[in-house]
Amino acid sequence: LACVAANELLRRGQKVHFEEADTLLDRLRQDVRQKNDTHLDLYREVPCLVLDNLGSKLESEWAAKQLSKILNNRYDRALPTLITSPYSMQELRAQLVPKGQEKNRECRQMAHMM
Repeated sequence: LACVAANELLRRGQKVHFEEADTLLDRLRQDVRQKNDTHLDLYREVPCLVLDNLGSKLESEWAAKQLSKILNNRYDRALPTLITSPYSMQELRAQLVPKGQEKNRECRQMAHMM
């Protein structure tokens, strides 16, 4: 369904970026090592972001914070974000708060956005 929606937006001339959640996090890690924000800026600014398979690699506070930065920025700017996940909503919310981060405000806030 996310691909159908993305294809319709593309047909209408809108820019859409499709990215696996794991790949997104890997690219952000690479940017940190290279000391740049190339991908973070792309994910925050692309007119429509399709984030596929969310939930499987959110094992760290860092990953949750990066995703929170992207989603919060997109939400604040009313930019469409399509998310797919193999998890139910309840399971996804649990995945978005890594073990040991239950008191982390950013993680909890992102989980409640879903």
